[in-house]
Amino acid sequence: MNQHILLPREIAPDQVHEVLGRHVLADGFRLVYDTRASRGSWVVDARSGEKYLDLYTFFASAPLGSNPRGLADDPDFMAVLAEVAANKPANPDMYTNALRAVRGDVRPGAGGSGPAAPVFR
Repeated sequence: MNQHILLPREIAPDQVHEVLGRHVLADGFRLVYDTRASRGSWVVDARSGEKYLDLYTFFASAPLGSNPRGLADDPDFMAVLAEVAANKPANPDMYTNALRAVRGDVRPGAGGSGPAAPVFR
């Protein structure tokens, strides 16, 4: 198997905007999001290590912030997330049991006739 397909080349943080600019319109934020160092409400610039209070939250698609405790540090959750992310099912149309695999239990929907609703602890 060709490992170059599986393992993308990393770009040095100070080169990200230049390299991306060759292929796409790179007119977003000037920082380079450090996916490992950013935590909760703090975004870390991979170029400088400087922290910024995250008021952006990726247009509210990350309301729990970066690497939220209880999720990012849970190996079982991350394994299921990786599986689902690799397949990217359109859950409104194609159903999976990923939620059951993460939480392990569900309760009946309102009135007992609807679909099962997740139980979050």
